[in-house]
Parts: sequence; structure tokens; C-alpha cells
Amino acid sequence: SEFKDEVYVAIGIEFLNSEKANDALYYLKKAIQFNSKNDVALNELSLCFEMTGRSEEAITFYETYIEEHPYNHFAWFNLGISYNRLNLFEKAIDAYDYAIAIKEDFSSAYFNKANSLAQLDRYIDAIEVYKETFKHEEPDASTYYYIGECYENLTQYEDALVNYNRAIKLDPAYADAWLGLGIVLDYQNRMTESIHYIKKALEINPNMAEYWYVFGEVQHKLGFLEEAAAAYQRVIEIGYDDFDIYIDYAKLLYDGGYYKDCEKILAEGMLKFTETPELYYRMSGLQMELGRKKEGMTFLEHALELDYNKHTELLEYLPVLENDPLVMGLIHSFKNKE
Repeated sequence: SEFKDEVYVAIGIEFLNSEKANDALYYLKKAIQFNSKNDVALNELSLCFEMTGRSEEAITFYETYIEEHPYNHFAWFNLGISYNRLNLFEKAIDAYDYAIAIKEDFSSAYFNKANSLAQLDRYIDAIEVYKETFKHEEPDASTYYYIGECYENLTQYEDALVNYNRAIKLDPAYADAWLGLGIVLDYQNRMTESIHYIKKALEINPNMAEYWYVFGEVQHKLGFLEEAAAAYQRVIEIGYDDFDIYIDYAKLLYDGGYYKDCEKILAEGMLKFTETPELYYRMSGLQMELGRKKEGMTFLEHALELDYNKHTELLEYLPVLENDPLVMGLIHSFKNKE
């Protein structure tokens, strides 16, 4: 029976490859019953728990396992991953620390620990821990990329550029790093350079809505309205799943004086994101600016019903409405309903 665990692992991995994670889970657990020291099974299980969305069960499983095998670094490591999935980053960091204490050169544990620190906005600590991985394995493009991201969040833009460049040097097809360069250069108001790098990211990965979004924003800032509009159109076509693209696209069209198109885009957004107050406030403002007071008031009423507190956005966007007794009257009538 000593090889039985190997057979179970093989069956488990077959099921995993056919994306039958529940079956895989069953056989991998069996493998561990036969041989609790089967690390392949231990690690593959983590993937099964993720694919089946059973993070709580994963935590219980690894905690129970650790009670019997407190010095298995893989068990601690996978416990960390399970905490991470539930956004319990402090607990994840503790688990990774145990894994590192047991196996000092466990570079994946350093890497994941750094990710958790970054999730807690502890960027300086995260950078230190990312750098630890270099002592134990060859530097890797994604590590430099994440270090760059930490520096970007710390607004240390020069250091961010250095690390994004290092990532690209190791992996020229690392699209996120090209995008990172573009975003940081944009922050530095080096927009013409910025465009160059964002285009590079798009060449590598033409179906990333987020890349097109950034591209559109920079084109808008540069005053290239047609290019910006085409980029925003792409974002929507690819299927970006947040309403803010409709707000930004509408603003672009509004700035260009294309009021009909602006109205069309807001209407499209409202069809897709039916309960989004921001879109109704914008539409209400647009209607009033176009002299359609009645329609504007109807949209405003619906927006106030959805979220009264966001009406300040409308007044920021159209301060002239603060002197409008009808508009302010409607807003105040909702204030008392809150």
C-alpha cells in the first residue's frame, strides 16, 4: 500500500487537468490519508480548494494538518494562501512567517508575504520582503514588477520606473510592466512618452480593457479626442465591467461639444448599470444644460432615490444648479427622507 498515495495523486491531478476539482479533491485527500508526507498532494489540494471556492474548508484542513505536522513548510504556506483568498492578510503573513522560519530559502513564501504586505498598504515592508526573494532564487520579472508597483503607490516614481524597466529587461512581453511605465510617466506629465509605452502594452495584449482605458485617458489629456473616443469605445466593446467608463466617455464627448453622443453613451450606461446613481445625476445635469428642465428633474428624482448623498457630485459638476429653486427644492425634499 506504500505506493497507493502516488496512484491517488496521479488520479487527482488527472481530474484537476479536466477541471473536475471536486473529484480531484477527493483523491488528493485520500493520498494524504495514506501518506501524510505527500507534499505534491498537499500543494495540489490548495488549487482544488481555490477552484471550488472552499477557502474556509482549506483553512480548517491545513490547520488540522499542522497540528499533526507542525514543521511542514508547505502546509503553512498553503494555509497562508487560504487566508489570503479571504483577505485575511495579517493571518496570511503569520502563516508565511512560519513557513520561512522552517525553510529559510523558501522564496515563494517571501513573495506571497510581500504581496500580503502590499495588500495592507505596507509598501516599504513589502519592498524589503520582495528583495529577500533575490537571495534565494534568480530575480524574476514579476517580482520587479510588484516592487515597481509598491514604489508607484509610494509616489517614488523614479524607483518605480527603474523596477518596471528591470521587469521588461527580464521579460520583454510583460505587458503590465509596459503599462506601469506609461502610467508613471503620465503622473510625471511626460504624456508623449507615456503614450509610447501604453501602445507597447496594447501591442502585446490588445484585448485588455484596462489598457485601452488608460490609453484613452492620456489621449484625452493630450487633446486627441477622436483617439480617446475610439479607445473608450474599445473598452466598452471588450466588456469592461464598471460604470465609470460611461462617465469618462460621456465627459469626453461633452468636452468636445458632442451632446447627442454624450446623451447616447449615458443612456447606454444606464441600460447596462440600471441602478447606478452617478449615471442618473450626469444625465440629469446634461438634460438641464440642454434646456430640458422637465427631463432633467425626472432623472434627478430617480438619482436621489438611488443615493441622495451623491447629489453633491451633480452640484460640483454644475454649480449653477445651486441657485435653482426647483432643483434645490427637490434635493431638500429627499434630505428629510434619509
